[in-house]
Amino acid sequence: MEPISLLVGIGIPLVAAGLNRLVERFRRDHTKEIVVRLGGDRSEILTVAANADAAQIISALQTELNIEEHVRSALEDFASRTQDFAQRAGKDVDFVAQLGDKKVAIEVKNRVDRITVDQINRYLADEPGINQLLVLSIQAPPPAILKGMQDLAKDGRVAFVQVRDVDSIKPELFGALERALGLAHA
Repeated sequence: MEPISLLVGIGIPLVAAGLNRLVERFRRDHTKEIVVRLGGDRSEILTVAANADAAQIISALQTELNIEEHVRSALEDFASRTQDFAQRAGKDVDFVAQLGDKKVAIEVKNRVDRITVDQINRYLADEPGINQLLVLSIQAPPPAILKGMQDLAKDGRVAFVQVRDVDSIKPELFGALERALGLAHA
């Protein structure tokens, strides 16, 4: 075998493996939005890694829907304890809570490291009069996300609410709602 043939025979697979790793890294670091139709007018927008497979997408959807169901239950409990409080599903945002003239949008995210400023702005524009957006997640927002949304967080338009597990959803959400709706005691 000639040295050039040997070099080409070894070089091509090495270059292909390197390109594969580069493409996988690119896909892992980038995201895609997937719209899942849940029936009727209801849909869920998931932001997943660009290289997510069907099992990862299903797992993310199940986690998010499970958390949303706990949030819905907590909101119903909050409504039973708070006079004139109303909550309903939003158009783009998961929930809209209202007390008097204060409206709070609530978005449940499985992973907040994949949320974008455009998404936040879309949630804030879900309907007229939204005073604040609460982004609820089991994940703490990474510093890069906080830095990108610094202006929105500084003026109080966006607050991230981290919950440890489903049992902490109710107390964390109640506290965040009380602050957002002006019910918190000083």
